[in-house]
Formats: sequence, C-alpha cells, structure tokens
Amino acid sequence: MSASSPFTPTAPGPLETAAPELIRNVADHSSTMLAYFDNQLVCRYGNASYRKVFEQPDRPLEGTQFESLVQADKRDTILPRACAALTGEPQDFEYERTTHGGERIHVEVKYTPDIRAGKVVGMFVSLHDITSHKRIEDLVLETNRDLEARMQERSTRLFESEQRFRLMVDGLQDYCIYFLDELGHITDWTDSAQRLHNLSATLALRQHVGLLMDDTHPGQQPPVLAQLIRQAIDNGQSELDGWQTRQGQTAFWAHTTFTALRDNHGRLQGLSVITKDMTAHKRLEEVMNTLNQELEKRVNARSRELMVANRDIDAFS
Repeated sequence: MSASSPFTPTAPGPLETAAPELIRNVADHSSTMLAYFDNQLVCRYGNASYRKVFEQPDRPLEGTQFESLVQADKRDTILPRACAALTGEPQDFEYERTTHGGERIHVEVKYTPDIRAGKVVGMFVSLHDITSHKRIEDLVLETNRDLEARMQERSTRLFESEQRFRLMVDGLQDYCIYFLDELGHITDWTDSAQRLHNLSATLALRQHVGLLMDDTHPGQQPPVLAQLIRQAIDNGQSELDGWQTRQGQTAFWAHTTFTALRDNHGRLQGLSVITKDMTAHKRLEEVMNTLNQELEKRVNARSRELMVANRDIDAFS
C-alpha cells in the first residue's frame, strides 16, 4: 500500500496538543460537577454539569466570584469551608441546594487545595449529586422509625397486658399461680404464691415443687409428682388434692392443677401450677362426715331400742 493511501495510519500528535480539548470533553461528560477557583475565589473553570446548576443565564461562569454562586442561606456554612481549603485544609461535607429550575438536590462536596511549590494557588471543587441515595436513605430511616414505633407500640401493649396479668395473678387471695420447668423446678414465683405458701421468692425459685407438699400430715399419701408432671406434659393437664405447706403456719388442704404450656409450634415452654386453698371446704367436709357418723350411730341406737320395745309388746300380747 502506497504512502499516499487514505488508509495509511498517521502518527498521533503530541499529547500536550490534544490534552486541553480531550480533558474538557472528558470533564463535560462527567455527571460529577467539577470546577476550579483561584486563590481569590474566582471561578476559572466549570464543566457542563457544574454550569448546569451554577451558571447564570446572562453571565458566564468563568470570572464569577465564588460567593455569588452560593445561596444566601448557605454562605455562613460554605464560605468558611472554602477559605479553609485555601489555607491547605481539604473539605468534605454535604448540603442541600436549589437548582435554577427550582429542584432541591442534595450534594456531596469536596474542596481540594491546589498546592504548587508549597503554596496554595487555588482549589478544585467537586460536587456529586446524591439526591437519589439520600431519598433512599431517608426512606429507609422513615421505614425504620415507623417499624420502631410499631415495635414500641406492640411492646407497650405486651407490657400492659403482662402487667394486667401480673396484677391479676398477684391479687389472688385463695388461689395462687406459679410456673415450673419440665423437671418440676420452680421458675417463676408470684406474689400470690408467696402469700398462699408464706414463702419468699428467694427460697422458692429453682426449688422442686415437692418442697410445697406436706408429707408429714396425718393420713397424707406422698404424691408421685414426677408422674403428675409427666401426665400433664403428655395429656395437657393433671390434678392433685392434698395437704400443702404454709411456711411457719399450719398446713392447708389444696386442689392443684398442673397445665403444660406450649408455643405455636407445640414446643413445651414449662408448666403452670394453679393451687386453690380448700381448707375450709375440707373442714366442712370433715364436720359433715362427723355429723353423719354421729347421726348414723343415733339412728342405729334408736333402731335397737325400737326393736327391744317391739319384742316386749309382742311378748305382752
């Protein structure tokens, strides 16, 4: 192919010849807003993205004083940062401004000192529009606040519900309720249990429920608690009647119900124990039994007297 062929590649020109135009084109195609200000804070360059936001329609950007490009309500914040950059201190911050079209944008700003031969001769300015990221961030924060508020509301309702339950349980007089693990050890000792058994939580917690059973009372059959707990776990509930202890006082007759507690997945969470003081009922039952026995004795004695009288009448006749 001859040297005069149009397809013959030509040698590229020196880089410094193409550099200004190339650099300007690259900068103008960047979405980042780029500008340069000298040490008098006069604009010497701004790329297309920067001019779109900051350039006035009737005045070119180059030669414009930095202060006139800053919104009045932001000058107290931004001007000191620009002055700090001209002393050699890089600046990195965020702020919100309004474009010429009235759009509110959030920008990430960097001021980088231009230091030559140990002297600051200007500063490079770069602004990155982070409005979309900020909106997402605000949306996430708002969502988190809403979620937190809902969780707080739900926690408050749960707390109030728990408080009502606790007040109801602790306010029981002839009843008490407390909780066991699957081995029969006390895991939660309520005020009502403390009142009925006259036993503090310090002494009751982590002890086996057998501590509350009075095995010394006349006629009391020691309950097989392990079987009762297993029956409650397997069948949902079990019951016990018998004498129970009241610390430092006379034992009391009680009816006790063991109930297995399971979560929504059927996993055992422990057992609840509800005990009712039935001593008065027991005493009344004993009195009635004694009266019935006495009445039966009297009826039998009277019957024998009548039989003797009948025999005497028959003999007389």
